[in-house]
Amino acid sequence: MRKTYRIAFRAFGAAVALAILFSCNSPINQSSASSSSQTAAPISARIVNSLTDLPAPAQSNVGQLFYVIAQTAFYYSNGTSWVTINLTGAQGATGATGATGATGATGPAGTNGVSISWQGSLSSAPSSPQLDWAYYDTTKHGSFIWDGSTWQTLALDGATGATGATGATGSTGATGATGATGPQGIPGSNAYVATVLTSNTTISLAQSPYYVEGTLVVGAGATLTIQAGVHMIFDYTASMVVEGNLVVAGSSAAHVDFSQQATYLMGYLWGAIQFGRYGTSTISYAQFNDVGLYFQASTTTSQSISWSKFAGDGFKAYSPITSVSGTAISLTNCSFSDTSSYMAINLAKGSLSASNLLFTGSWGGAVSAGGLSACSITGSDFGTTTSSAIAYGSPVAANFSGNNFGSSSLYFIMNNSGKAVSMTGCYFGGLTGTAVTAKISNGTGSTTDISSPLSSPVTVTGCGW
Repeated sequence: MRKTYRIAFRAFGAAVALAILFSCNSPINQSSASSSSQTAAPISARIVNSLTDLPAPAQSNVGQLFYVIAQTAFYYSNGTSWVTINLTGAQGATGATGATGATGATGPAGTNGVSISWQGSLSSAPSSPQLDWAYYDTTKHGSFIWDGSTWQTLALDGATGATGATGATGSTGATGATGATGPQGIPGSNAYVATVLTSNTTISLAQSPYYVEGTLVVGAGATLTIQAGVHMIFDYTASMVVEGNLVVAGSSAAHVDFSQQATYLMGYLWGAIQFGRYGTSTISYAQFNDVGLYFQASTTTSQSISWSKFAGDGFKAYSPITSVSGTAISLTNCSFSDTSSYMAINLAKGSLSASNLLFTGSWGGAVSAGGLSACSITGSDFGTTTSSAIAYGSPVAANFSGNNFGSSSLYFIMNNSGKAVSMTGCYFGGLTGTAVTAKISNGTGSTTDISSPLSSPVTVTGCGW
């Protein structure tokens, strides 16, 4: 049964005419249920504050209408419960924006700001700051201002940006100054590598310097001539073996220079210039730098060495001139300079005739001569030695007259030959009498004549260039 009601609603003391047409499936009044249609009758609605103010639904209040303020909704009774009648519609769409209103009046002027007293860039905060002092801190990388009690941050430096792309390569700069000359390189084309010379050969200045690696052999019957001004460089394990003839033809203006490529292993592997059984030599105006002459056993030939300088050690780092053979050696106008503990000249056999020799430095000894068939050294300066200037033990008389000896040498001579040795007309570094004899050591049967000593030294020039 469908019924239609017309309701008159008065709310909040204001007359509100509210015509409500509503349908319900339950009859409002059972007494009218038999009617198929009725005319709507006005119904009065009451207002209550909350749902708790509604009376209990019952048949007696079916059709009664209440507006509940707390729920903002109408309720009617169906006899068993209160049913909501929602009169609140959904919120409508937002209307179009209205026209802009007229500009309002200008407000009052604001208060002027405070001036900053800039203190510049500092590595730390200034002491005794005053209000509104500001500065840039180069340590903290930011600007700060004093507010009267603490430093407030004005701004901080930004983070370092990403590294930019590599720029184009600049133009090549100017060439720098030439560096120092490097060490001697390995041998070039002018080299002798384990070579045996079987015919006469000349080493010319035009192709100097020459390098020697391994063993350079001057064969028997062949002559090797080295021209003035030539520089021969020996590898540190190299050597020259002379079975034939060696002619070193230097001059006072252009001497021949012999040297090692490097002083490896203190020279212990250095083989020097060695002379075989039939090897002979004529050497003039030569410079030997850590390169020695070594005369091997069974050598019975003669050697002539003049106007030459020997600096440093020789064969296997020993004496610059060493002989263990029967060769006859002639030495004139030669100089020996080093601070080696060895003898400058060490002869075990053969014979020695020498004059105008000059020994400088602090050699262990100048000359060691044992087993010689003849020995004479005159007009020479033996300098200062740490041991004996001359150690003589050959079984023949010897002549060492007209020489200079350094006063600080341990001994001027140690004569263990058992023979007579002449040292007449010598200068003993200013010493006389017993001071001289104290530096003469005679072994059994040996005598040394030191008569006619000189009060001033003999002039000795050595090689003189």
